[in-house]
Amino acid sequence: MTVSTEVDHNDYTGNGVTTSFPYTFRIFKKSDLVVQVVDLNENITELILDTDYTVTGAGGYTCGDVVLSSPLANGYQISISRELPVTQETDLRNQGKFFAEVHENAFDKLTMLIQQVRSWLSLALRKPSFVANYYDALGNYIRNLRDPSRPQDAATKNYVDNLSEGNNSYADNLFSRTLRVPEKINTLPSSLDRANKIPAFDSNGNAIVIIPQSGSASDVLIELAKPSGSGLVGFSHSNNYNPGMVGEKLQNVVYPTDAPFYAPTDGTSDATTALQSAITHCEGKNAVLCINKSFSVSDSLSISSPLCVFAMNEQCGIVSSAPAGHAAVIFNGDNICWNGGFIRGLNQPSSSTIRQDGVLLNGNDCVLDNVSINGFFAKGLHTSNADGSGVGIRDYGTRNTISKCRVEYNKFGISLEGKDGWVLGNYVSNHYRMSSEAKPWDDTSNYWDGIVGGGEWLGVATGYLIDGNEFEDNGQSGIYAGGNGGIFAKNRITNNHIHGNWNRGIDFGVVQRLANSDVYENIITDNIVHNNRAANIWLAGVRDSIINNNNSWFTDDYRSMFAGNFDACVCLTLADGGEKAAPTGNQVNGNRCKTLESDDQISGFTLNITDTARGNQVRDNVLSPIGEAYIPNPELYAVNNIDIPTEFAFTPQLIGGSGVTLGNSSGKLTANGNVFSLSLSISAQSVSSPSGSLTIGYIPGLSGTSVRHHNVRTEFYNNLNTTMQRAQPYVNIGDSADQLRVYRLADGLSKDDLLEYFMSNSDLRMVGDIEIEPYNFSRSVTVVGHSFCTSDVMSTELNRLLGTDIYNFARGGASDVEVAMSQEAITRQYAPVGGSIPASGSVALTPTEVGIFWNGATGKCIFGGIDGTFSTTLVNAGTGETQLVFTRDSAGSAVSVSTTATFAMRPYTRFNTNTIPAGRKHSLHRDDIYIVWGGRNSTDYTRYVSELHTMVANMHTQRFVICPEFPYDTETTGTTGATNLAALNNKLKADFPDNYCQISGVDLLQNFKSKYNPAYAGDVTDIANGITPRSLREDNLHPSETLQPNGLYIGAKVNADFIAQFIKSKGWGG
Repeated sequence: MTVSTEVDHNDYTGNGVTTSFPYTFRIFKKSDLVVQVVDLNENITELILDTDYTVTGAGGYTCGDVVLSSPLANGYQISISRELPVTQETDLRNQGKFFAEVHENAFDKLTMLIQQVRSWLSLALRKPSFVANYYDALGNYIRNLRDPSRPQDAATKNYVDNLSEGNNSYADNLFSRTLRVPEKINTLPSSLDRANKIPAFDSNGNAIVIIPQSGSASDVLIELAKPSGSGLVGFSHSNNYNPGMVGEKLQNVVYPTDAPFYAPTDGTSDATTALQSAITHCEGKNAVLCINKSFSVSDSLSISSPLCVFAMNEQCGIVSSAPAGHAAVIFNGDNICWNGGFIRGLNQPSSSTIRQDGVLLNGNDCVLDNVSINGFFAKGLHTSNADGSGVGIRDYGTRNTISKCRVEYNKFGISLEGKDGWVLGNYVSNHYRMSSEAKPWDDTSNYWDGIVGGGEWLGVATGYLIDGNEFEDNGQSGIYAGGNGGIFAKNRITNNHIHGNWNRGIDFGVVQRLANSDVYENIITDNIVHNNRAANIWLAGVRDSIINNNNSWFTDDYRSMFAGNFDACVCLTLADGGEKAAPTGNQVNGNRCKTLESDDQISGFTLNITDTARGNQVRDNVLSPIGEAYIPNPELYAVNNIDIPTEFAFTPQLIGGSGVTLGNSSGKLTANGNVFSLSLSISAQSVSSPSGSLTIGYIPGLSGTSVRHHNVRTEFYNNLNTTMQRAQPYVNIGDSADQLRVYRLADGLSKDDLLEYFMSNSDLRMVGDIEIEPYNFSRSVTVVGHSFCTSDVMSTELNRLLGTDIYNFARGGASDVEVAMSQEAITRQYAPVGGSIPASGSVALTPTEVGIFWNGATGKCIFGGIDGTFSTTLVNAGTGETQLVFTRDSAGSAVSVSTTATFAMRPYTRFNTNTIPAGRKHSLHRDDIYIVWGGRNSTDYTRYVSELHTMVANMHTQRFVICPEFPYDTETTGTTGATNLAALNNKLKADFPDNYCQISGVDLLQNFKSKYNPAYAGDVTDIANGITPRSLREDNLHPSETLQPNGLYIGAKVNADFIAQFIKSKGWGG
């Protein structure tokens, strides 16, 4: 074996736990090792073999370990070195046998001895090279030196200390004989200036020289008694005056021009240091700082303690040339106020603009009052505040007040990123229309918003009162929030005058509704908003806010103000936010809106509501001109409370039946609140062996609604078969509220065969009102999902905690598609085998599918306009492929289906709860609170997320809980199943941040895991593997329904309790 390494020692550091330390070189026997330990005081201790340590691997070729009898203390060092006796123990005889291993061991020992000597030499104090003229101690101490005796000897610390002590003693002896003062003193003048004069001290104790002269104290008193005598008395804020003296009173108010600050006021000299010194002085003395001139500063002025700053008049203030990323003034402490004067930047809106800010409020309970703040620009788009943003005032604090300030000629006027503050009576404008840049705005502009709520990038602004301000002529919007991300919530915007802004007046928009991006629960009332270029009040994706009693109008001045750059003149808009964030739960009541009449240049709208709006109340608004509201579809009336009459046209069509083709048919619908006034006419174009019922659809806006009352009637009919002349048609609501079923009334009996009496020129006209159930925020809970929802314990516990009915549409084994269909969010198309739905009985449907309806699925449905039930037949057990079977509820006429027909599930409960049995129809589920738990059986998680978005759009009140999916016991950390499941849950959290079931950052799954039994080894193992604890499961997946062995809780109850807590935290129930 060769000696293949030069290593002959190893060093390690202890951690208080480890006892075994490897050595990585060969030894012949265990006594060849020397083991030393260095403690934290650098004391070296050599350990004793077989007492303090043992050795493994001696005599072999694979090294070994030094095993200590106790762990090496944390921070201690251990050195393991090889030290061989300097002997030669190999005896070779003449003409003896050649034993290669014996020779090799001898050579190995010699090599090891050489390494040993080299190691010892490496510990010596050495020159770094032969040509070096010094020795390098490599940062180590040199100890046990002898005191020096010759000039070039090294000195010891003890020698130097003794020498220094002697010198100091001699110096103290000399110093005690001198005339001294307790502090530093200035130097006397030169010999020429002090010639023939005597030393003296002025009133500050400074050394001076004076000419000896005659005089008396009386002369001094007479001079001081003159009217000009006070000018002879020196004063400085650095002095200490006795209480009650004039100097003590003067120190209560500090002027930066006072001694010892002497701030320059020439407009060019830098006053930064003097002003900062004055500020620091006032903070320590509890004095008032009075800005008495205009001062130039080159960097930020920072105030860190309670302080009042007053400007003497509007010509007094500071002109800042602070570098990029710096604010002119920073409030870094609490209870600071600045009143009056100006704070001005040097910037002009050009491409070379320095990116600086005006006033930065980092503290709490601060006041900025009656200050003019201007000249802080920063060109173009930005996504960070680090390099300065061109903000006049930026508030990060709590309970700060910004009042009566003129905030002009800044990129942004005021940025709000704090909470519970007041913005009162300010004038905010960057005068964009008067600038040379005035043009269609883009993000390279220097001119942005008056107020930006939530900051320019992902900030948070809550609890502000923004009242009595004027926002005029800003390059973007008067008040802007949400478009840059961030949170703007629970603020009050009242009594403001907002006009002439290039984009919008009040402009709230959600980029994407996430945990850190939302606009909600704001109150916008009693504002005057007019003649803003794009819109006066624009609310995109805003939720749960109050927009009441505002005055919003456009006048002919708009044409001259924005000539050549017109936009739609919209008084008030509920619009989509980013990523289709819908406006929900808002109250828009009592506003007065007046717009310009539309022409070839301008489109005027009083009120505009997007088609995704849900749960909003829009009532008692005064609109002029009447009819200029834009409500794109009647569905909005079904899912909002809107009292603006709007007429919609549609084309009626026949549903079900056969043999009749319609020709010239038309329909009109006027929606107002929850009443839909209907007028429709149908005309048969061709007829061939007509059969079946006469069902007419689809009436827009009524799908999925529940009809309270209707009086739709046949107003006119003509050219029906002669046998019908004595029979009066009458109308009822069909299987869905968006369908009309027309019957034949003959001999007092209702006949569902009117279509059979149609001829090629038959006409029918119907009129009347349909009143639907008004939009309602129900307290009931509807559950949709898979087997996690089919739990008696969970339903019972939810009912107990929330005190409301639980409607359960879930089914064990349901796929994501079946879950979405059970909520009536989607439908599918199928064809009956044989091409028709039989007059009675069942028919198989095609195509067969995998992952849509798993085997065992059943429920109520409607297929081709016919009510029935469905079941599944297993086609391929290996793949799970199934085929739907449709069974009619009642016999009737056969219906031909040439291609496919619509298949939809009906809203019937499918699982018993303690209050609602299975089989109960629940058409009003869209008004309920939803619990959705439906991705576990999906073959495509991306499809499931997409279906969730469709389901949410189908909910009236947008109150829903998205539950994370739980892992099987085989889906341990690192497996594909665990990775995919984690990705799904993360996607659910990202897409539905407000509705994903989590509280304070802990979601439903994490809460479930946290209830494990730490004393049960099985649970501990499960948690370590990233799966749910077995003591809370009844099998390899599902939460337990009863208390399991070693369980501390019942799994289904744990989930119900957490879901109920989440619902209560939202204020929805309980």
